Amino acid sequence: KVLGTLLPMFERIWSRKLKPNETVVLLLLLSVLVVLLLSKMLFL
Repeated sequence: KVLGTLLPMFERIWSRKLKPNETVVLLLLLSVLVVLLLSKMLFL
């Protein structure tokens, strides 16, 4: 389910030609979301 929601986001990101700054911000946000999901899975 998680991959199903993330893949469309990646497709949108790659389809758009974003500025380097925007891509860096998006990658940081995605990394934060992944860390939060992993922490929930591990500690619950």
